[in-house]
Amino acid sequence: MFEGLDDIKWEDFGDTHIAVGMKTHEIPGFIRDMLHDDHEEREWAIAYILGEGQHLGMLDKATPAIIPFVLEVLEKQPDYTQRGYLVFGLSLMFDHMFGYENFDYLRLSIATYEAITAGYNIYKRLLNDSEQWTRLHSAEIMCRMQDHTLDALSALTTRLTVEPDEEVRHAIVKGIIKLIYDASGIYLWSGDGLAVVQKVYAYLKDSGTFTEKVIFSWELDSRHFSHDKDIQAFIERIKARAKLTGQWHEHD
Repeated sequence: MFEGLDDIKWEDFGDTHIAVGMKTHEIPGFIRDMLHDDHEEREWAIAYILGEGQHLGMLDKATPAIIPFVLEVLEKQPDYTQRGYLVFGLSLMFDHMFGYENFDYLRLSIATYEAITAGYNIYKRLLNDSEQWTRLHSAEIMCRMQDHTLDALSALTTRLTVEPDEEVRHAIVKGIIKLIYDASGIYLWSGDGLAVVQKVYAYLKDSGTFTEKVIFSWELDSRHFSHDKDIQAFIERIKARAKLTGQWHEHD
């Protein structure tokens, strides 16, 4: 495990801001401690390398070098107790990307995205994990995988039809629409993108809860979807019902 860890010149990344009080040269030790025998030591290690507390998921110059070792744990330790914590930390990194208008931070965001994307097959597998939060955070990452748009959409759509947990299903519905909307590899609302929307609509119409139908309708309505008459009529019906029950006002 962790081959090449000591070959990285961690000090070259300068001061780290991932966790309060941590020094860059300490990162290898915390990476190794992800496999510590003591549960609390593992928790501390993850907090230090992915960002503790409110800093969880924040980006640092060392972040792209850390991610491959996190992915190695997820790949080689499928029953790793804190796998949900690791995936959660990775998913939060997307909230910190592209947050500043300078090219150094843009480069860091792209390098971080590419490092996370390298674990695509891991997140796809974890969509079927036994642990709810692992599935949820894996779905949140999958909806960002724009280098694998069509395959990610297929995996998310398939998981939706068998996912038993309500919160995970909500994340998947949101994620599918987000991925179609954000991706540049498919035309926004025609061809492959529209086919996925139609498939999700057909499933939710017959099998989805009312809340899931509201989420689906809101995500499309907020993007002014008008490319399928049946779906558009469905959105209007759900929107009207949701307003009557107070489930739409928070989105207005």
